[in-house]
Amino acid sequence: MIDGPTDSWAERLFRLSLIVLPRPFREEFGHELVEAFSAGRGQAESAGGTRAVCGFLVRAVADNLVTVWREGSLLRVPEGDRWRSYKGEGGSEMMSTLMRDLVVSARMLARRPVFTGVVVGTLALGIGANAAVFSVVDAVVLSALPFPDSEQLVRLHHSNSRTGSQRGAFSLLDREDLVPRATSMSDIAVYSTVPSGLLFTGGDEAVEVRTAYVSAGFFRVLGIDAQVGRVLLDSEERGDNRVVVLSHGFWMRRFGGDPSVIGRTIRLDDGPFLVTGVMPPAFVFPSEEVEAWVFLTTIPSQSIPLEYREVRFLDAVGRMAPGITVEQAASDLQAASYALTQVYPDENDGLDGKAIVPLRESMTSGVQSSLVILLGVVGLVLLIACANVANVLLSRGVERGHELAIRQALGAGRGRLIRQLMTESVLLSVLGGGLGVGLAYWGTGALMAGGGGLLPRSGEVGIDGSVLLFSLGITVLTALTFGLLPAMTVTKHSRAGRLQSAARTGVRGREGAAVWSVLVAGQVSLAMLIVISSGLLLRSLWALQNVDAGFEPDQLIAVSLTINDARYPERSEYMSAYGQIMDRLEAVPGVASVASIRYLPLRRDGESTSFTIMDRPELDGGAPRASMLQVSPGFFSTVGTPMVAGRDFTDADHGEAAPVLIVNEALAERYWPSESPIGRFVEGPGGDPVQVVGVVADIRQRSLAEEAQPTLYVPQLQNPRRGMAFVLQTDSDPSEVVSSVRSAILEVDPDQPIESLAVMDEIRSASTAQARFFSWLLAGFATLAVVLASFGIYGVVSHGVSRRTSEIGIRVALGASRSGVLGMVVAGGMRPVIAGTVVGGAAAMVATRLLRSILFGVSTLDPVTFLAVPTLLLTIALAACWLPAARAVRIDPTEALRAE
Repeated sequence: MIDGPTDSWAERLFRLSLIVLPRPFREEFGHELVEAFSAGRGQAESAGGTRAVCGFLVRAVADNLVTVWREGSLLRVPEGDRWRSYKGEGGSEMMSTLMRDLVVSARMLARRPVFTGVVVGTLALGIGANAAVFSVVDAVVLSALPFPDSEQLVRLHHSNSRTGSQRGAFSLLDREDLVPRATSMSDIAVYSTVPSGLLFTGGDEAVEVRTAYVSAGFFRVLGIDAQVGRVLLDSEERGDNRVVVLSHGFWMRRFGGDPSVIGRTIRLDDGPFLVTGVMPPAFVFPSEEVEAWVFLTTIPSQSIPLEYREVRFLDAVGRMAPGITVEQAASDLQAASYALTQVYPDENDGLDGKAIVPLRESMTSGVQSSLVILLGVVGLVLLIACANVANVLLSRGVERGHELAIRQALGAGRGRLIRQLMTESVLLSVLGGGLGVGLAYWGTGALMAGGGGLLPRSGEVGIDGSVLLFSLGITVLTALTFGLLPAMTVTKHSRAGRLQSAARTGVRGREGAAVWSVLVAGQVSLAMLIVISSGLLLRSLWALQNVDAGFEPDQLIAVSLTINDARYPERSEYMSAYGQIMDRLEAVPGVASVASIRYLPLRRDGESTSFTIMDRPELDGGAPRASMLQVSPGFFSTVGTPMVAGRDFTDADHGEAAPVLIVNEALAERYWPSESPIGRFVEGPGGDPVQVVGVVADIRQRSLAEEAQPTLYVPQLQNPRRGMAFVLQTDSDPSEVVSSVRSAILEVDPDQPIESLAVMDEIRSASTAQARFFSWLLAGFATLAVVLASFGIYGVVSHGVSRRTSEIGIRVALGASRSGVLGMVVAGGMRPVIAGTVVGGAAAMVATRLLRSILFGVSTLDPVTFLAVPTLLLTIALAACWLPAARAVRIDPTEALRAE
């Protein structure tokens, strides 16, 4: 038998298919089927792996269908190089009947290709959309991380009850303090992907290597070893720490996959680094952009003084000990944090706890809600598709009333008729599911092309065994959903009544009218729910894109770079290089002004720092904290941010001058709510008094969706940083100046790497890319839902007109006005639509509360959306009802009566 913990997805799928077979057939042929499948699968795997196994399954199914069609045999299974046929005998009589039903159903569907194509296409859209979105949800949210015992991995943060912060960063000394005290953790590591990467000078030109700076134990915590060579050793952290582990991609691009690079010394930051290993291709932690891993201790002290406990900028990842839960680990870390506060009361003041989050949740928290909502929406789209198909099958069942009546008169019981109709439904569903998987393969590629860079773990997304099993499951559920109700409805009347109705008109009067109305109302209510959700997200996106960011992005170019500390080790040297770059950029034709800031707006906050207001040393909640950013004179005028009070920095605010700073409105309103901060003094971490000389309007540093945080701006000349972003205001189209900007920087230093160079409009657009991706994706599914619901309404009303041809003819013959007939038909079609609109609107008022966490600037009960969407749907539904109604009023009474 095929079993065991190492079963492939194909084996699990095959076993599942055996379970759903009738028991007599399974008992007669099950063992031989398993043996045949094992042999065939083994041959296919040796020939080409999983893809060959899929081909083997497809060929087996196709051959069986052809054989059943032509020869009437039940089944053909591989036997060596030949195929052996089985016919119905003994216990397989039930299977023989089912196979005959299948043949009859296939032939009937083949005779009506338009009907079959419409149904299969509708189902394929619904199943394909679900499979595509599930493939993303499964890879990003549901699947375990690609690390051993990944459920033990957690992210750690400092928490501060005074400020309410639950996402505080670590220092290297924090990690060393915590490891021996946190008994619930097997190990803890810290890391950072600070913008300053290593400079690789071993190629044709110097390039910046995107670097992850890590502590000892980083790879051990994750449980990952190198593919070639070895990872970093703990003993190397404080000793000969100039060692590096390369990513698989960087190894292939720069060294052509040469294994002899292990043990070789390469030049990084103009210094020798020993290559110890290459990581596997799938290892992309902490991000897919990382190309190299080195020790944190390689960062020069003059850049980041790691020896200070207060220098907290690192992320922390830990592995819980076996058997420890997240709650137990949180309690243990809380005790350890309290103990460290007693040991280091000044450095750890306010750090009274540790927040702990499972690593998978931490990695996907930004998109998890959106993806789950998206999966729910495509599920609703599939239900609308099923309702559409149920309507079509119900209409076709009514048309087949005479046929079904004759079958029943000849002795077929209701159960036999239901089985025949359900066989057709299953066949349609299987065809739709197969085509849907193909659409899902294409759709997944389209999703990744449009939003892969916006999703974590996007490299793991694909159509695999889990997606195929999911597709099989929804295919079966779909067959039951759209097939059972029509089958039960069209077979419930007695054969005498059916024959009389069929003899009279060929149809069954009002049979199924209530079911049609319920299906239409259900479609409209589901479409209402989807479109309202989409409308809220689009309104949220509009609000986000129109929010005041605090600066004017038009005609701005932004370029980020870090002046290399190995080539410019002293402050005077890198400040000289900084000044030369600034002067050269100002000389670029088309550039009106140039300024700089530590981090670009909408990219990230500045350095978190504490300060003291000198005339108010004691404040509730402890020492105030703010984000600190270094800027050059003229930055605010260059980006179009107005000064609210006081003055801007000038060239006189140099390193030898009295220290000054500018605060933003958010900080001024928090700490000087009813007075001016101009002229006040604050004391920073260095202990020197710094005078506030200006107040500037708020700039959103983190994102458009987050309010500006209290921020201190200090002159770059007084508090310099190697990493800076230059902002250039142009006189013309900024895209025409970008190449000149790059050339100007390289003229100063040909080996100076540029981290990013973009038009500021592009940066602003990129900040809303994820919201835009989910909003327009949901809008696309909402459009599909409306189209399906509209076709459903049109089909039901159109079929109703055909059923009532005689009645309408008689009404017109007796003097009924054509406008009265038009109103009657439209009113009949709109009744379930109005009911569905009311139900859908009520459901949306409750369901849209789930969107609260991803909406911006709009209420979940936004009146504009809740008025516009019903109006839109009712208008579309009215048009769908009017078209067949207009056809009804053109019916010739003579022809209608002659048909009667």
